[in-house]
Amino acid sequence: MAFFMPKRACKTIEKKDNTEREETMLSETTTIYLNGQWQEAHAANARNYQPTLHAGNGVFELIRAYGTENGPAIWQGKAHFERLRYSANRVHLELPYSTAELASITAELLQRNQLENAFIRAVVYLEPTAEEGHRPGVGLLLSAWAASGPIGFHRQEIMTSNYHLPHPEDRLPGAKEIGQHAHTLIATNEARKKGFDDALLLNAHGQVAGGPSANFFFELEDTLYTAPEGHIFPGITRATIIQMAQEIGYTVVETHFKPEEVRGTDAAFFTSTSHEIQGIVSLDGVPFQKEWEDTMGFNLLLRYRKAAREQALPLGII
Repeated sequence: MAFFMPKRACKTIEKKDNTEREETMLSETTTIYLNGQWQEAHAANARNYQPTLHAGNGVFELIRAYGTENGPAIWQGKAHFERLRYSANRVHLELPYSTAELASITAELLQRNQLENAFIRAVVYLEPTAEEGHRPGVGLLLSAWAASGPIGFHRQEIMTSNYHLPHPEDRLPGAKEIGQHAHTLIATNEARKKGFDDALLLNAHGQVAGGPSANFFFELEDTLYTAPEGHIFPGITRATIIQMAQEIGYTVVETHFKPEEVRGTDAAFFTSTSHEIQGIVSLDGVPFQKEWEDTMGFNLLLRYRKAAREQALPLGII
């Protein structure tokens, strides 16, 4: 599902090369939505005693908008906004916005910033309170910035991380909580310091769970393998890719596996909203065997990008 806005209100973000890079998030004219008000981003401030800033007890979503013939489309908007509301509920934050209201605000956000191809960040957080015994209020921040260039054509070198995902009983299944996301960023930083592009995290049993902010697939003998739900975060893009793969006749097996079963197989890739399908060239220095353009992952990447631009529904149909 996707939502689009009238094209007349937007401008096209030109692509400069074939490398995916997030554009600068802020400019002199960037506008954000903060607690019912439109503000210039450079003038907006977080309060010093905000509980989410201190303890990470908030939730977030990253959403992707694409330029289409009908204007910018918010890809899979309903799924993302509903997950944002679900996440807030799981951490006991009462978000006073419906899915339709979140979609409408996001559409206006893109209009005000004249964006088509863009990333949208939604953050639900706790406001500070100075009164004893009173519950903090709940705040909403929506921001957007430009994205340009194809995604997934530059494959990554990744390493098996020393950091593991928490046991399922120690986290909130399906909720994107800010505090739980911190250790995945540490895993990425560790990998980059060692000369890799990103990390592959394991679960508590030493089995592959996924990337820091992505789900993981590998290919072997014309079959796609991915970890089952339970010890992973069940991504929206992951579900879309599994459905697409099955529709075109690919075999998809959800099973547990260890890093040594992955190294040197045919191919591998990450899936996420931000990276769509991100090809992987090697794991722990051991290369995958196939050229990226000859893999199931690359074919799915092309299909995914086509669907994201063509399967848009008018704003308000959610």
